[in-house]
Amino acid sequence: MTRAASRSLSPQDSAFLALERAGAPMNIGIVAIFDASAERHASSRPAAPGRIEGLVTERLHALDAAGWRVQRRALWEQHAWIEGAPPALRPVNLPPDGEAALFEWFGGELGRAFEPGDALWRGWVVRGFARDQFAVALKAHHALVDGVGGLAWWRRLFDGQIGAPAERTRASRQGGASRPARGVARILAAALRSGRATPLNGPLGPERCLTTLALPLDLLRALQRRGAGSINDIVLALIGASLDEVLGDGPAARPLRALYPVDRRSGKMAAGNQLGGVLVELGTGTSMDERLSSIRNETRSSRRAAHSQGVEALGRAATWLPARATPLIFSIAGRKRVFNLVCSALRGPSGGTLDGVPLRSVFAFGPLFPRTRCNITVLRGAHELNFGITSSQIPRAVLSAFSETLVTRANTWAAAGDPSIAVEAG
Repeated sequence: MTRAASRSLSPQDSAFLALERAGAPMNIGIVAIFDASAERHASSRPAAPGRIEGLVTERLHALDAAGWRVQRRALWEQHAWIEGAPPALRPVNLPPDGEAALFEWFGGELGRAFEPGDALWRGWVVRGFARDQFAVALKAHHALVDGVGGLAWWRRLFDGQIGAPAERTRASRQGGASRPARGVARILAAALRSGRATPLNGPLGPERCLTTLALPLDLLRALQRRGAGSINDIVLALIGASLDEVLGDGPAARPLRALYPVDRRSGKMAAGNQLGGVLVELGTGTSMDERLSSIRNETRSSRRAAHSQGVEALGRAATWLPARATPLIFSIAGRKRVFNLVCSALRGPSGGTLDGVPLRSVFAFGPLFPRTRCNITVLRGAHELNFGITSSQIPRAVLSAFSETLVTRANTWAAAGDPSIAVEAG
């Protein structure tokens, strides 16, 4: 039985709730794969039926927001969170078709909206897709938690604490709340300049296609040691160059523009959304070094201009704008191609176990905004970068070509400074 409303939704929480449309839910997801093979787990033995489900359910239910539901109110009032019973994890058995089957199934789940009155998260323990492996999958509505908060949840699931604290970006430490109007003005100015026309913008379909890719972190560090820039800037350069090649646009084309969310927490980790954002042009030019230089200058300029405060200010506007205003703003942004895609970079877990079974890999997947068909979320672990790509209405052949091109470009770029470097995609 639910209790009285515990608190109002924040402006950003309300904004993500208002963005949802039929066939386009604002869900985020995380999939962690565990390897119980004899080679990795010396004490591997069949666990009692339901043991993993019960263990993870118990740990999830200990979270403060585990049972939160939305109590919708009148148009000009703020919605509120009310407490309720948290859901249990559900078992899923898939055919033994490998990780492709796992991510195809989870893409279908991310494309399903939560029913009114339900808790805004679901969890599953998935087996059968690969021998001696199982996965824990979690989806949540973006109104309940953002990417950084979602990863904080995962640290509570496993045996002890895993991974490093969520990465703080410069934008979350600098600038405070200074001059938000200036940031809003820059965003509105960008809206007057339509971005490049590509298949990345357009109406969304009901499907959610999930694509994964892993790159060794040593490869990116080799580029960083050459003075190329930050890991995040290098990743943005690789994404921009690879998309340009796959989409068939030459080096003279206008640069793609990405919305790059940044965490704005300054204290205790909490549920909900505490985000800013930077609009980043992903560069042009025939060489990767030229493209990276352009991106590095772009990210520094955006942060100095309080761009992230501008995005945050637009989120605050949801408290006094009509409920339809937020999706309308993002729909116009999609039609005007204010940004072509969303790119996020987070510090993910670097290891750990669940009931003694070691974590093998983890991928995160972000939501699709109106008329924006691609979201790329990159988790940085101890040894690799894991790319989780959420898309709609983009052919699988294009996604496969993008993954292959990104790996090739990373190898070629790194080998230009150190010919001994050569890696394969994970």
